[in-house]
Amino acid sequence: EEDFPEKIMRILEKDEAEARRLEKAVAKKAELRTAAQKKQNIFKLELETGGFEEHSPVMLWRDRFLSLQRQVADVEIHKAQLRAKIDQHVSRARPTGGRLSIALARTGSLMSPAM
Repeated sequence: EEDFPEKIMRILEKDEAEARRLEKAVAKKAELRTAAQKKQNIFKLELETGGFEEHSPVMLWRDRFLSLQRQVADVEIHKAQLRAKIDQHVSRARPTGGRLSIALARTGSLMSPAM
């Protein structure tokens, strides 16, 4: 069993190690914040001056945003096409009254925009 002074020293060593770890983490956060502020200032300057270069960060983000907009539009079109196909299958299957018509009707109701 360790005596009281040794126990205190061990606790102090652990506390010092934790303090060093936290200081490093704070320094890293400060570096990241500084880098983000620099990027923000570049964006702000470009937006205020309006003179965007082809490879400027604002133009790259704009291009990325437009690309994502097109992808979303494509997905919406595809979704509408799938709904139309499901509606066709459900309308064809309903007169039979069989299990297929029930399953397709359920699938169609799950795909409806009201859900």
